[in-house]
Amino acid sequence: MITNTLFYRDAVYRLVANQDTDDYNDSMRLRSHSKRVEFRSAMAKQWQDVKDVIEFLKNLGIDPVVVGGLAVQHYGYERLTEDIDVLIDRESYDQLVNTGEVYQGRLTAFSDFDVDVLTEGEENENNPDPSVVRLRNTNLPTFEGLMYLKLNAGRLKDQSDIVELIKHKKFDPAVKKTVVTFLKRVNQDLILDFESLWNIAEAEGSKRH
Repeated sequence: MITNTLFYRDAVYRLVANQDTDDYNDSMRLRSHSKRVEFRSAMAKQWQDVKDVIEFLKNLGIDPVVVGGLAVQHYGYERLTEDIDVLIDRESYDQLVNTGEVYQGRLTAFSDFDVDVLTEGEENENNPDPSVVRLRNTNLPTFEGLMYLKLNAGRLKDQSDIVELIKHKKFDPAVKKTVVTFLKRVNQDLILDFESLWNIAEAEGSKRH
């Protein structure tokens, strides 16, 4: 459960995310054009890697959902991530393990970058079946589905992502309602955590004005 001490949580997850301190903001403003280009180039490379992973899995009859940091990028919070995370159904996961395509939770077919393969079940951060969070006819999660996955994971960096995405959505009450409605259906115990993170986002937003 998210602590009610908002400013303590704010300081902790900001430390983990390594951003939004005065020094960090100054460095961002002073970042050279070449650094921005480098950042964009790295993001483009990651998305090309994602396309390769999706194609590989689809050739095996598996339709993944891209989650983690790349899904966060898709919804507007641009940050680099160290690996690619995909969510697949339990039957497909077991198939990949049995054929050696997945070893210790990672796809073995790619050596230039890491692909973490997630599946449903209590032993897997209570992840749902991909169909629960999939954006129709895509390999991406819905926004509310991504919030659900991040809340389920519960790590500080996941909480940081949630706060940044809430701010990117400009505290839209319709977005909040959509997420809460979805959580009521899939796991209403996470609603309080989501609302606490929403409050943190609003508190940060008010400090900037």
